[in-house]
Amino acid sequence: LRPVSSSLADLTDWINTTCPSCGSPAKRETDTMDTFVDSSWYFLRHLDAKNDKEICDREKALKSMPVDVYIGGIEHAILHLLYSRFITKFLNKDGLLTPTADEIKRGIDTNVDRTEPFRRLLTQGMVHGKTFRLKHSGRFLMPDEITEKDGKVVFKEDPSQEITQTFEKMSKSKFNGIDPEDIIEQYGADTT
Repeated sequence: LRPVSSSLADLTDWINTTCPSCGSPAKRETDTMDTFVDSSWYFLRHLDAKNDKEICDREKALKSMPVDVYIGGIEHAILHLLYSRFITKFLNKDGLLTPTADEIKRGIDTNVDRTEPFRRLLTQGMVHGKTFRLKHSGRFLMPDEITEKDGKVVFKEDPSQEITQTFEKMSKSKFNGIDPEDIIEQYGADTT
């Protein structure tokens, strides 16, 4: 498989523009494909990861699809499943997941429904973490930017700035995740 760039990347007149805020030269984003599309066919790729000619060997796909159980967080699962279903239905209609008469003679099971990517869906709950923000700007603070002073959480750089504390969905951008290494160290890998 070779890297493919967006067809927008060839439109230099469209890419090169002027920033509407400051008037300086600017470039428009050309990577507009949702990242869930990128991961919506990995289950096929894992069947035949070293294949550099096609997404997956037909026989491997016919013998292994659909995946028994998909486990994922509810937000991630929604778009991921939507695109996975689209790609699976496309590949099925295109013939990749539909056994031919010859393949049926060779023993490919025709009683398997390959029109869906996963037999079963198990969604996990949403995990929340404590989030700290500067009240005036709304900027999320990293744990190393705050400290406790007189029983109150303060911004190290300027303790006079007010901080809001909430519990929100864990997110890298909100700096409220938990390092799995800490949990593994405390409870062990099996529990984590």
